[in-house]
Amino acid sequence: MQTLQKQLSGEYKILKDERKTNFNVIELFASCGGMALGLENAGWQTKLLVKIDKNCVNTF
Repeated sequence: MQTLQKQLSGEYKILKDERKTNFNVIELFASCGGMALGLENAGWQTKLLVKIDKNCVNTF
């Protein structure tokens, strides 16, 4: 994640968000895994995905 910090001069600087999360996720009815991908991008760790459709499973 990135945040903006306004400088006294009125300029903006992008700062890297250094927060670390220890969240784990288990996704049931995962479809193509979009939710898991978003959560992983947010720093969460996917431990288990459950999907019965073979075509969707192949996207993981």
